Amino acid sequence: MNIDKVDFEICVKVFINAHSFVHVGDLTVDNVSEDLVEKAAKHFGTIDVLVNNAGMATMINVLDENFLKHYDYLMNTNTRVPLKLSRLVLPYLLQSKG
Repeated sequence: MNIDKVDFEICVKVFINAHSFVHVGDLTVDNVSEDLVEKAAKHFGTIDVLVNNAGMATMINVLDENFLKHYDYLMNTNTRVPLKLSRLVLPYLLQSKG
């Protein structure tokens, strides 16, 4: 089962009648953030606001052999992605005075 496809289909069903935009992707992967901002700006004509609402937590033991892998993903998700999205939408926010 393709989870991304299922998630996308659920989002479309929930938001089909709302003034919304659905984009499923892992924002920690290169170019996904750029693609999201580009498609959102094209869909709405501009970007007036950014809500950084994604985040995660983990309860992995510091002695676990995969600790640094999980830590890097957590920091990338919770810190780098919001900063990257903020930088990407900044030109739109300045233009729209958002």
